Amino acid sequence: MGPSPALYIVDTPLITQALISFLRQHFPHVHPLDPTGATLPPFLPYACLLVEVHLPDHRCGLHWAHSLHRQYPHLHLIPWTTHPSSFHLWLAYQWGFPAFLDKAMPAAELLYHLRLLLQGQATWPRPLFQRAVEWGQRVAPVLTGLSVDLWRVWEGLLRGEEVEVLSRRLGLSEGTVRRKRKELLEALSAQGWAEAVHKACEWGLVEVNNGRLAFRSVVWEVFVEQR
Repeated sequence: MGPSPALYIVDTPLITQALISFLRQHFPHVHPLDPTGATLPPFLPYACLLVEVHLPDHRCGLHWAHSLHRQYPHLHLIPWTTHPSSFHLWLAYQWGFPAFLDKAMPAAELLYHLRLLLQGQATWPRPLFQRAVEWGQRVAPVLTGLSVDLWRVWEGLLRGEEVEVLSRRLGLSEGTVRRKRKELLEALSAQGWAEAVHKACEWGLVEVNNGRLAFRSVVWEVFVEQR
């Protein structure tokens, strides 16, 4: 028999410590991993990483895992968080992760999926997979259809910026800003500015940063910067 698979935990220190104590009752090789470390351990082909999506300091664990996978394509990287947003589920599916786990799932279900993943099998929980697919069919086409200017106008709505302020920041005339705000509402099928902000929150696109709403950096990267 070959060596036992290794499982690495990338999470807050408190969660990591508690999770390792629990998982070591079921798996022989469970280790903490600091994503801010300058060096990473010599990963073996059968290693799995369980990565919290919302890391401290507004770091996106999903983005970190995606970048790591480009360096180590043999790794099995599994994002997880408590009650994940449909956006994160869709993005994990788009990026080809073998699973996405919910911290709120029963312990027996978590162990079931981890055993399969440590055997190199993909194992998306069906409800999470269905949400990823549904979001991709219903919401993703709307977002990919928005121009860069419309994203910037939407960002201004999150900030509560008036037309005059938004006009100066974007370098557009006030008439152009008003027209683009109208275009944005039509594209989002929103009845007003409040509903446009609500949809950004409902779709899992925003976070609270320095006391105000802002698009997640990974949202901006996926839908704006990669064009």
